[in-house]
Amino acid sequence: MTPLKWVVVAVTVGTLLLPVVSEVPSTCDWLIPSESGCVKSAECKSSGDSINIYEDCEVGGELFTINDTSVSFDGDCPYSSGTKTVSLKKKLDAEDLNANDCNMVGRPKLYFSPVNINEFPPDPTSGTVPITEVTVKENVNSYEGPSIYYKDDDYDETKSLSCEQISGDEHLFSLRPVEDGNTVIKTFIFSVNDKLDYESKVFYNVEYKIISKDEKNNILYTTQTFFVYVQDMPDNRPVFSNIVPVYSLEECKTEDNLFSVTAQDRDVGVNYAIKYSIEEDGDGNYFMITETTGEVRRNKDIDREKLLENGISSLSLTITAKEYRPNGTEGEKPNDVQQRTTVIILDCNDNEPKFNSDSYAIEMDELTQDSRDQELNLEIVVSDMDEGINGSFKLTTSDPDHLTIAPEKGKQSEKVTLTARWKPSQNNLFDYEDRQDKTLEFTITATEDANKSHTNTANIAITLHDVNDCFPVFDKPSYAVNVSEITPKYSFLLSVAAEDGDVSENFGTPSIRYKLESSCTYKFDIDSVSGNVTLNNELDYDDGSADREIHCNVMATDLNGSGLTGQSEIIITVLDEVDEPPMMDEKEILMAVEEKSQGKVVGSFTVTDLDNDADIDFRILSHVCTGDISTLGDIDKWFEVVVDARNHPKYRGIVNVIGTPDRETCNEVTLTIIAVDKNTVKNADNATGTVIITITDVKDELPQIVGDYTNLNIDEFDELQQPPPPNNVNIFTLTVTDPDEGDTINLSVSKGGNKVELSQTEVTVAPGQQAQVQVRTKNYADINREEDETIEVEIELTNPTRQDAKKENFIIKINDLNDKIPTINSHLCDNSFPLLEDDGSGSVNNTLIFTITATDEDSESPYNIVSYYLMNTQNPNSKDQRTPFMVDATTGQVTVFSD
Repeated sequence: MTPLKWVVVAVTVGTLLLPVVSEVPSTCDWLIPSESGCVKSAECKSSGDSINIYEDCEVGGELFTINDTSVSFDGDCPYSSGTKTVSLKKKLDAEDLNANDCNMVGRPKLYFSPVNINEFPPDPTSGTVPITEVTVKENVNSYEGPSIYYKDDDYDETKSLSCEQISGDEHLFSLRPVEDGNTVIKTFIFSVNDKLDYESKVFYNVEYKIISKDEKNNILYTTQTFFVYVQDMPDNRPVFSNIVPVYSLEECKTEDNLFSVTAQDRDVGVNYAIKYSIEEDGDGNYFMITETTGEVRRNKDIDREKLLENGISSLSLTITAKEYRPNGTEGEKPNDVQQRTTVIILDCNDNEPKFNSDSYAIEMDELTQDSRDQELNLEIVVSDMDEGINGSFKLTTSDPDHLTIAPEKGKQSEKVTLTARWKPSQNNLFDYEDRQDKTLEFTITATEDANKSHTNTANIAITLHDVNDCFPVFDKPSYAVNVSEITPKYSFLLSVAAEDGDVSENFGTPSIRYKLESSCTYKFDIDSVSGNVTLNNELDYDDGSADREIHCNVMATDLNGSGLTGQSEIIITVLDEVDEPPMMDEKEILMAVEEKSQGKVVGSFTVTDLDNDADIDFRILSHVCTGDISTLGDIDKWFEVVVDARNHPKYRGIVNVIGTPDRETCNEVTLTIIAVDKNTVKNADNATGTVIITITDVKDELPQIVGDYTNLNIDEFDELQQPPPPNNVNIFTLTVTDPDEGDTINLSVSKGGNKVELSQTEVTVAPGQQAQVQVRTKNYADINREEDETIEVEIELTNPTRQDAKKENFIIKINDLNDKIPTINSHLCDNSFPLLEDDGSGSVNNTLIFTITATDEDSESPYNIVSYYLMNTQNPNSKDQRTPFMVDATTGQVTVFSD
């Protein structure tokens, strides 16, 4: 909690009014300065208060408002009017130094202090004139010139006078005020800050503003001008009036005088004599100059091409012009000037193209189809150092079809490449086999473009070396031989031969070595030197993986088997011998056939015989019943085996039904079959195997219903039952079977389907087995005894193998339930019946009033018998339910009853 605070204020006799904020600076509480623009500030202190007023404030201008009731003017004040809001009564002058004050009540004196306003522009004084002339020697680094003096008649403005340059070069000239504390006269010093050049400019006009500024930033100014004259001095070096920066000199020129240069002194008042000298870069000393005239002459002959050999294409000269006094001494520095002249030596056609050698020799490998063209490894350079067309030339060879030169055109200095050209077949000049031990000779020629007589030649000698460029060639494109499959191992089969066109023995015909491709080396061998081919392993015509015609690539390789290779083909045809026994592809073959399928094909099997001339026949050795059902029967007449089409090496046998197989007699028969090659002359000629035939059942029986289905019944659905009976109520269980083996029975309700359904519509029964299906009510079926006494149902049985069906009818009796409420005839309800009251004699007793009749929809007794009762509805909560009436429970007659 914040504690309560009591504040005590001591109040003097005078009362401070509500303070008013002013933007004018003030240290006074009793007055508020006006914002009229007349007042600069207000100051209050014990020695006296002051209101500082701009001297341009007009009479009547508002000065301040008195904010204290205890303060007022003491009598009439000549400078103000008003008692609370005070205005200026008399215009003030800052230049008038007399005190302006008024007496006050409650405060010391109030001074009306004028603040200066800029009224007068600055004036020159002490001999200063608005235009001042100044003479300055040229080429002096800096110069401090005359001082000028100014005053300002405005109060206290002289000491703050400033200046601003309005024309002239600010970099060259400046005017600087002197801060010496003098408030009466302001001194400015004029200065030259950099060198002046008489030859560039002899006169400058420089103007400044001399500026005064008051506290309101009011500005007045006076223009001060300086005329600056530049005094000429002998300070300029000579200047070339005729220069030659570049001179073109033809090397063959015969005249010695070349060109002249001229220089003169730029000083106006002082002129000295000029003498010329020349210096040359390098030590060639090709040029000289006349000292007095500046004429440049050639000192000796110049060979441009020799200069170029040293990397010099032009000569640089430095020509100097220097001033000399009449007494022969050098003039004041700077006293000389130089110019550079580049002498370009122009070409004249004084050279012819030359090769760097008169002849060239080289040894090289012969050209082949693999190597094709080959550049010669020769350092050939053609040079003609003349320029332009004088130094350009054409290059040719004596046999351009076989030896080409590049480039075909050149200039000055060109590196030349010679290329030996390969030509196919007989046109190859660089074929060692055609030109053994011969040196090929060519001539190359360089001819100048400008002067066809300027020509030069060089000789080229080429010695060839033999290379392995010829492939071995077999004497036949292919070799063929027939070999019986029973030929003994290591037998000689044939010979192959190849030749090589190379001359050298290292890779010629003597160096050839023979080899078979790797896939053939298992069965065949070849002598690498002689080319004889022998049998390495036995042959088998009937081997399923063998080729009856064997193709082997044979290679001939020179350089003792490591060089170039030629190829041919050996074709070996293997001759067959009938020596292979037949073979059953499967030793045990499984087949199946339906009973009673006379004339049908049971299946097939395959026998392999590799002999080309095999003649296969089949027969049955035995018939055996091997199934789990076996009765006496003649199964030998059921099946036969015959030969199908022959397709070497496969031979197919067909098993046919010729009798009437009966599954009930035998459900599995095993046949032993023999295959005989009637043409075999060596080794075994037959093979045996077994065929197991399963006799399958034919599904030709209808499904059957098993059991007694009389006295079928179901209770009707009680409409009043809570909770209601389930949707699906089982009525009875249906048992079915099928005499066929593993048959599928399809069941459907063909009649009564609106009331009942089956729990399953498809069952599968094993042989001798039964299946059970529930017959039940359908969802939401109305089983009502009052509507139907029975449900007639027809169930249809089918299986996939027969089109007809087994149908069975069932009668289901519906049992009645007490599920109906008796209904009173509507004409008796809400009626009034007149009745005389009893006079005490009891004469109204047993008087018939009316008869109630009601019905019950239940069909069977006792559920359809109605009994009648009366209840007192006037006072249903009373324990005494007696009424003056009675009803006969059987007839429904209502009579008067009074006891």
